[in-house]
Amino acid sequence: MCQARQGFIRGTCLARGAWPESQKPRLLVDRVLHSAVHYPANYGFLPQTYCLDGDALDVLVLGQEPVTPLCILRARAIGVMTMTDDKGRDDKIIAIHLDDPEYEHYTDIAELPPHRLKELERFFLDYKVLENKTVNVEELRGRRHAEDTVREAARLYREKIKR
Repeated sequence: MCQARQGFIRGTCLARGAWPESQKPRLLVDRVLHSAVHYPANYGFLPQTYCLDGDALDVLVLGQEPVTPLCILRARAIGVMTMTDDKGRDDKIIAIHLDDPEYEHYTDIAELPPHRLKELERFFLDYKVLENKTVNVEELRGRRHAEDTVREAARLYREKIKR
């Protein structure tokens, strides 16, 4: 069974704004979605990770309810959405909220209903359209690939940030 990690939530499902990782004791909205869409899950990042786009590794945490922005919750990575945007590769970890009884039993993205996977993919294909930016969703891969992606982002953090 894969290891539980803590995810820091920037925005909730039903939200259109997102907040960046920050050490400052205030909430900063750094973007508002330009399209008439909302995040399909609680959206945040994995602390102490770093990716080649210059940000922490993004995570979408599936659960029954939106959670309060800036909270930390226990999550299990069950898959990864490999995608590219105007900044290059921008993987998204798909995770479940471990303390949500409706989702806690999922261990791999292949177990999710097919329509739920289509919703996740469609959101990322559409959310930057009104900015005239292209996003390519290349593939959805399972838990093993997600764990490898998290390990690599943690290694990059140790090498480039923590030193």
